Amino acid sequence: GTFGLGTPSSPVLTTINNQPAIALEYVGGTQCHAANDNAHSRSTMINFFCRENQGLGHPTFIAENDCAYNFEWYVVALYFHGYSI
Repeated sequence: GTFGLGTPSSPVLTTINNQPAIALEYVGGTQCHAANDNAHSRSTMINFFCRENQGLGHPTFIAENDCAYNFEWYVVALYFHGYSI
């Protein structure tokens, strides 16, 4: 099935594994485990990294932990709402 990612938070300029990155988190997505006492909203983290000759790239799924999804996205350059790396 399909489900909603939620609402994006403000992007954060950060460093991940010694690489500059822009982290964008979506919170308040579709309910997860709605049929039991562990019901909570889904969330998604997308970490954008710069890579020479990458072009626009595409998101790559990294992991899921209890309805929290993690992606990496390599692009040729980053400029996102005033953040750039």
